[in-house]
Amino acid sequence: MNKKLKNLLLIIGGGIAAYFLIFFTPVHKVAADFTEAVLGPPVAFTSQVFGRVNEFFLSLFSLSSLERDNKELELQVAELEGKTAQINELKKENDDLKAQLSFQQNFPDFSLVEANIIARDPSGFSHSVTIDRGLSDGLAKEGVVVFGGYLVGKIKEIYASYAVVELIVSPGLSVPAIESDGRAQGIVRGSFGFGLALEEVDQSEQLKEGKIVVTSGIGGVFPRGLILGTIVKIENSKNKIFQSANLKGLDLAKLERVFVLK
Repeated sequence: MNKKLKNLLLIIGGGIAAYFLIFFTPVHKVAADFTEAVLGPPVAFTSQVFGRVNEFFLSLFSLSSLERDNKELELQVAELEGKTAQINELKKENDDLKAQLSFQQNFPDFSLVEANIIARDPSGFSHSVTIDRGLSDGLAKEGVVVFGGYLVGKIKEIYASYAVVELIVSPGLSVPAIESDGRAQGIVRGSFGFGLALEEVDQSEQLKEGKIVVTSGIGGVFPRGLILGTIVKIENSKNKIFQSANLKGLDLAKLERVFVLK
């Protein structure tokens, strides 16, 4: 077989093979292959884009849901804090009423007028507070103000609906005093800041730390037996006529309400 005949046979064979591939391969497979080749990359890209967009909106939805849940939790916390504050206030009022009842049992000759502290001197130099009771409530100047058996002070100015109370820590207020279980007597005055001092105690008296000092009743302004404070430090010198002591009294800065004797 010569070379020309061999080439002719190869051409004829290739043509027959091409014929069978074209006319006997299923049309849908050819179309599918064509579609995949032409549209495959754009479809894949579009699918990725929509997938990321979907993830973005799902993230937004989750964030919005978390913010909503957080706001609901904040409202619940605020509600619980409000209820706790109410409970604490009721407890404090109950404690104050118990103190009032105890005082009335120890001082049956007096009635008490409850008063709220409505103003304080921000500088602290005047050593006074303002209460929401006055002449219209039957109070009078020099009225004695107490809380839980402690002496708080006395009314120095009074008006129709309010009064100004001079606190016991005022250096200008002098209270005759006596050691509760002894005979040592002296005068309690306000010292530096909001402190108290028992002064003018005779050197012959033996003061002891931890002992309670009360009003002596001398002078008639303050009834006998109101607590002034507890002795925390004694100051004694042989070169002085009198001895003195520092007292720890009621924390007046935390008072919210007091009682006025009638």
